[in-house]
Amino acid sequence: MLNFLFLFLAIFGIALSAYAYKKSKRDKRLVFKRRSSKIISKKDFSYPKLTFQYDGNDVENLMMTEISIWNHGTEPFKAEDFVTTDCLRIECSSDTFIYDFQMEVVNEHNKIRAEQASPMEVRFDFVYLNSYEGMKVIIFHSGTNSEDIDIKGRFIGAEAITKAPPKGRYISIFFDSKFFVYTQNLINKIRFTPLKFIVILVLVYIQFPIVILAFILLSPFDYLNDSWERKMPEALNLR
Repeated sequence: MLNFLFLFLAIFGIALSAYAYKKSKRDKRLVFKRRSSKIISKKDFSYPKLTFQYDGNDVENLMMTEISIWNHGTEPFKAEDFVTTDCLRIECSSDTFIYDFQMEVVNEHNKIRAEQASPMEVRFDFVYLNSYEGMKVIIFHSGTNSEDIDIKGRFIGAEAITKAPPKGRYISIFFDSKFFVYTQNLINKIRFTPLKFIVILVLVYIQFPIVILAFILLSPFDYLNDSWERKMPEALNLR
């Protein structure tokens, strides 16, 4: 019983230290979230004479990608923080084109401007971005998924823009570990059905206690991390 008490106090101390560190940390951090949906694709129709157009341009398929970009840190971004050779922008892959875009902002005083520099790139500029401020951009483009659209940019005194941290980060990392990836690949390689069934039973027998233990140990940290993590601005929520 005393050992469990010491274990609880140790975990509580680690959590308290992490909370104090997060509260005191001052940082500049630009993050994004994106979500894509297919509007129409010519492959879904078997009529050779049927054509689709967007604003007078023939299209094979049309995607809509929503992208929210905001300051996830505690320090403001300023215009002079831009790295001029690697500005904040949305880029397409080599075979994807942007037909049009729309933008919504959290604070009009940020003076956020967007310009389509080419059929494959939209560039952004702003006066400043305080914490929780940013923009939501809706991109109409060719391609097949959200991976055809990338968000790039570097700033002085800050890391390059990255994806917003997901919920349940530690459990996700655990299930993405090499051990689980290896076992999944092993199952996929086995074609003989009875043997595959036996392998699955053995792996479940081995992994089940590990998974339960991981949930017990990691769930409190994920709960605390999700509670302390700065949230996405409501105005930028994706549909």
